[in-house]
Amino acid sequence: DSSIQRNYGGTGLGLVISKNIVELTGGEIGVNSIVDVGTTFWFTLPLQTSVTDCTISKQLGVAPHRESLYQTLIITCEDKHIETQLRDYAEHFGLDTIIGINYPAIMQCSRALVALDTLGAFSTLCQILERPDNNSGSSTARWHHPDILAVGHSTLFDSLKSKKEAATHSILPVIGLHCITTPLFPSDIAKTLSQTPKTDSPPTTQQEIHALNFKRVLVAEDNAVNQLVISGMLKSLKVPIDIVNNGAEVLAKLDKQEYDLILMDCEMPEMDGFEATAIIRDRADAIGEIPIIALTAHGFAEYKERVFELGMNAHLTKPIQKDTLARVLQPFER
Repeated sequence: DSSIQRNYGGTGLGLVISKNIVELTGGEIGVNSIVDVGTTFWFTLPLQTSVTDCTISKQLGVAPHRESLYQTLIITCEDKHIETQLRDYAEHFGLDTIIGINYPAIMQCSRALVALDTLGAFSTLCQILERPDNNSGSSTARWHHPDILAVGHSTLFDSLKSKKEAATHSILPVIGLHCITTPLFPSDIAKTLSQTPKTDSPPTTQQEIHALNFKRVLVAEDNAVNQLVISGMLKSLKVPIDIVNNGAEVLAKLDKQEYDLILMDCEMPEMDGFEATAIIRDRADAIGEIPIIALTAHGFAEYKERVFELGMNAHLTKPIQKDTLARVLQPFER
């Protein structure tokens, strides 16, 4: 049950898998726990000391050089192991290294690459680049717009790409985005650092953005990142919105406000989108036949069938793209 997992953190399957892996490799695993103090999980493995050359030059198979057009690597990663690895790779390629992101560092470094592993670090970067005293209109300011090296899981990459696409900030279209999944491999780092800094196509003008005709739309989504992405896309489409975290809050909103449409996440805590939709359809005489579009990470045919059987009007699979969102919403305009 996904709602239970969201509230209580999972089923403990990971512990069983870890135990089996450790024991199969001849090690031991255990736990020490004291009430109101804390818990320590530990394991041991019988490993031999490596006698091979594990230097970065040996791993990459090349000597240190300066093929990269980047001059500075700015590292703002919560994972200290990743920070250490990136610092070593930057040194190998002859790049200057700065730990932590701040305005002076960005504005004093040309041809910089910012390595980050959280969406929060990306937001901080955007705030820095949008400062009024950052002369982004100058012909040389391109190099003060550092590219991004996102390090982590694919969900981080999807969020960054969606936010970058949805945002209308003038600085975002000229930021190049590189993505590397963890664990880091030397070849991936070498490929990225040796690439030419890249920019996207010029930003779309306001006249080219199609404004959808909705008086107000209600978004039901419990994930903060998804809320940010969807709200950015809808605002760029000139759609006024309200956001709630679960089905119960949807019903409470409908008692006070009229909406042209509901974007309904199917899996939410307290009351999921399926239960909320069933109640809304039962109250059709009072609420009306308000269009409901399902938001789900599932693309299976049987899942879509359930969506339509409950009376939802359309289906959107995450991660959502702006053009897809606009196309699905258009038939329900006022």
